[in-house]
Amino acid sequence: MADRSSAAVADEQQPPAQGSGASDLKQRGVAAAAAGRWSVAEGHFLRLCLQEGSPEAFHDLGVVRLHLGRVQQAAQAHWNAAVRAPESAVHALAFGRLFRGLRFDAFDEELEEMARFCLTHEALNPASYRGVCGSIAACHPLVGPLLRSSDLPDSRSLIALGDTPFFRALLENSVAPSLAFEDLVRRIRRALLLRAREEGNSSQVLDLAVSVALHAHLTNHVALSWKEDEPLLVDGVRDRASQRLLAHGPRSTGPQVFDLAIAGAYGPLSLVPGLPEPELEWAEPGTPAARLWVRLVVQPALQAALGRSVPRHSGPEGAVTEAVARQYEAHPYPRWLRHDRSEPTAAIQAVANGAWGFPQSAAPSPALAPGGRPQVLIAGCGTGKQALDAVRRYQGAHVVAVDLSRASLGYAAAAALQAGEDGVEFLQADIMALGEWEPRFDIVESGGVLHHLVDPVGGWRILTHLLAPGGLMRVAVYSRLAREPLDRARALLADAGFGAEDGAIRTGRRWLLDRLAAEDREAVAAWRDFYSLDECRDLLFHTHERCFDLGELAEMLDGLDLSFLGFEGLSEAAKVSFEQEFGETRRLDLDAWQAFEEDHPRTFAGMYHFWVGRRDEQGRRRSS
Repeated sequence: MADRSSAAVADEQQPPAQGSGASDLKQRGVAAAAAGRWSVAEGHFLRLCLQEGSPEAFHDLGVVRLHLGRVQQAAQAHWNAAVRAPESAVHALAFGRLFRGLRFDAFDEELEEMARFCLTHEALNPASYRGVCGSIAACHPLVGPLLRSSDLPDSRSLIALGDTPFFRALLENSVAPSLAFEDLVRRIRRALLLRAREEGNSSQVLDLAVSVALHAHLTNHVALSWKEDEPLLVDGVRDRASQRLLAHGPRSTGPQVFDLAIAGAYGPLSLVPGLPEPELEWAEPGTPAARLWVRLVVQPALQAALGRSVPRHSGPEGAVTEAVARQYEAHPYPRWLRHDRSEPTAAIQAVANGAWGFPQSAAPSPALAPGGRPQVLIAGCGTGKQALDAVRRYQGAHVVAVDLSRASLGYAAAAALQAGEDGVEFLQADIMALGEWEPRFDIVESGGVLHHLVDPVGGWRILTHLLAPGGLMRVAVYSRLAREPLDRARALLADAGFGAEDGAIRTGRRWLLDRLAAEDREAVAAWRDFYSLDECRDLLFHTHERCFDLGELAEMLDGLDLSFLGFEGLSEAAKVSFEQEFGETRRLDLDAWQAFEEDHPRTFAGMYHFWVGRRDEQGRRRSS
């Protein structure tokens, strides 16, 4: 891994101690770690790695090095475990959770291999690696100079990009990590379009064209902008693709795949007349053509069909709720490919691991204890990632996931089917219509939903009513302070009269970047959601939303008789800074957190994520 310290390299070259067997070294390392003697434990596990080199030994070394605060060396150790057991979700996740927080300014080939591993591993969510992969792309010897250029890539560059698995994996599995990357993709797309009439494009150029089409689909063509000659050229590509389909049938020849890839890079393939039926096996599995066909044709058809078949409890009620539902029918949120496939643990352990400061005195439902089978409600599941995460997080869980939007539910059901997850039940429902619902749940999760309700407190009260005795609730809502740059951006767009149609979103986001102050421009462009049409609609063009501060949330908790049980998803830097300022005894003090956020306004840029429980069951106040 780039930028490893010389001390770390020297460490790993130490000879093993004589007369120490693997079992003895393992026992000594475990004993030293249990006693908090981390440096001693590191020595034992390092010798064990050098002696037997097992994935488990490197994993233990990574755990110890993380306790010593050496994150990059810990990541290297977990990487050594992952490459020795590439099919292991445990080792992949242990590496990925550290790697995704790193940033690099110097390139080496191992970094490229690490990035591709995280972007393509079936047990990892590729969206988590956008930032680290963006930093690697910026210093990549091929990609970096192209990012800093404004010219169209030439033929040699196109072939080289198509022959760079890291770059293609980043295109196919992630939205753009930066404005410069988005601009590069736009230039590559045009260069490919200008080659569309050429016969005999190389396999590398064909692979690159497919990757660009998959990237465009993942972003819902958010960066689509037309040069004067491009509409006519794209129409020609679509017509030629249609003629080839009519003349030769649905056979995935090179020219036909290239034409369909270019058509997919500039819009949905439904615009190509004569497209084969979605269920038709048009391409050999595992080929670039098959990836194109499945992602752009088969999956959308499956999502639509499953969305129509989801059972209905209730539909949207009221003008605002109906408008919100229409938004998510048009723009299901978020688009995603895979989720982290961790091994489930007892629900109470999963909550305690996630909620920083979770009190040991909390008295949960027996269903949350080891061996329990918790009933879990995901209230506002969107496209299903949170629901599938819950199946993987809470051992023995049965998950019920509800949402207003059938399009979102169809996306979710298709994702569950693809992942082989059968522990989720999807249902169309309006949260405000669940007040008389009979089921009770041991865990209720509502992430990014309450702030879109006309009556957030009323909706939260209904969800509290659905909690079983001893149940716990996970909530996520927008921070007013963290979203101030977005509020200013939204005001500019509204004042300029931009609507929320697809074309207005594409035009508006480009218009906005030219008018925002530098600091706000940087903040807006840092949001992942800016780089996808559906997500950008949610970020800057939402039908109805409101934000909160921690004082308001404290009052709401008081009114609902709920106890605050800890924030989830805090960065390690935020935890360290908070304890330096307030000490570890005030982790559950919302007054302290409000003061902290005022000094660190980006702390909750990804929303306030936190756990609560009924106050009479927790026996504590919010700032005990």
